[in-house]
Amino acid sequence: MIAGPSATILVVAADPRIGAAAAGFLEPAGHPVRSIGPADDPAAILPAGAAAVLLVDWSLTGAGGLHLGTGLRRAMPSAWIVALVPVDSRQAEPAGWDAVATLPLARDSLVRALEGRLPRNGTSPAAM
Repeated sequence: MIAGPSATILVVAADPRIGAAAAGFLEPAGHPVRSIGPADDPAAILPAGAAAVLLVDWSLTGAGGLHLGTGLRRAMPSAWIVALVPVDSRQAEPAGWDAVATLPLARDSLVRALEGRLPRNGTSPAAM
């Protein structure tokens, strides 16, 4: 599935700077970004909108982002789900996630995680 230019990107993270960074990279390219705080239950996220792309901090407290990603995969099988992992993490791509981007969020890491998912006027996110 390739999200269109107006597809909403939902960011799930405890640190509001993560959502602000994603918005700074993606909104100028025409992709609305919505940030919500930590949630253990995927049902708490779904009312926020049918996002085509989810960026999830896998180190969230509570049940954790890893558990949240698994629940989101079941609830939203067509969504592109990106795990946001610390740059110093030695974790491989967590199972069930479509891609990984590193924290602190950097443009290049985000572009790699979303490559081919968010075209803008026929271009890739690399043109952002």
